[in-house]
Amino acid sequence: AFSGKMLDAMANLELSKLKTKVSVGFKNVDAGFRAPAAQSRRVNDFGNANVFGKNSVTTAGALVQRDLMLFDRFTQENIYNNGISNTLQNFNPAFDYTFLYRKNNFLTDVELSQAVDFLNQLHQLPQANLEGYPSNLSLRQLNHEHLFHYPFLLDNGFDLNSIQLGLQELSSHYKTDKNLKFRIEKLGEVYLSSDIFLLHGDYYPGSWLKTEEGFKVIDPEFSFLGSREFELGVLLAHLKMTEAPIHQLTYVSKEYLANRRFNWNLCYQLAGVEIMRRIIGLAQLPFDLTLHEKEVLLKEAYYYIMKSR
Repeated sequence: AFSGKMLDAMANLELSKLKTKVSVGFKNVDAGFRAPAAQSRRVNDFGNANVFGKNSVTTAGALVQRDLMLFDRFTQENIYNNGISNTLQNFNPAFDYTFLYRKNNFLTDVELSQAVDFLNQLHQLPQANLEGYPSNLSLRQLNHEHLFHYPFLLDNGFDLNSIQLGLQELSSHYKTDKNLKFRIEKLGEVYLSSDIFLLHGDYYPGSWLKTEEGFKVIDPEFSFLGSREFELGVLLAHLKMTEAPIHQLTYVSKEYLANRRFNWNLCYQLAGVEIMRRIIGLAQLPFDLTLHEKEVLLKEAYYYIMKSR
């Protein structure tokens, strides 16, 4: 669901730098349609077919395993991308930024400035433009489950060793920490609360597009009026997980238009939750990180959450 209110708010913003262009297309398909990408290969960079959803629900409500596709068997990014190129060749080339999770891939400083500038403009929208903006509570509750609850269940049915051997054992330290889980529960309440700032709601490299026309932002279906600290915390978390150079992290803290009301401690606490849930939760990313590197990130995330006040 695309938020028309968000488009209205953006359209009413008289800033020359911010332009909104929406293209919509559809294909009428039947219930047995299998896309060559998207959900059929959400995460399969380690060759584990059970990592992503490969089940379908019949009209009778039964859960059945769908047939594996050729694309499911691809484990190398370049082979996969070449495999779907014929499908996409009639469209203008555009790629999301999930390549950043691979070693030695970084945002350019120009791209980072555009990413921060987008948030500055979005978060500074006049309140008059946002009157009546929907709460989007149902999608937020869904996201809340994957952010603040599911990753920290000791037995949630998701074997992290299918992602990387040893990750399940590494995660148990955090899943059994009652003080950590209590703090995360309180941070979840912040996420579900309302504020006066329009948020994209899912601002990470998978929602950014690299196009011939430059940096673009997509997928605002999680948008809502909430705390800016959440949005910037997510951005900082993904810069950490993509091993961004320190000068880029410093740039964000200097160039983001925070005022005295902005709570940097809360921002880093929420960044810590995002790091943890991406490493030990269901919403996995195509990381090119060793188990030790993930352990270091988890320890840093723990510090953000527990030591910040």
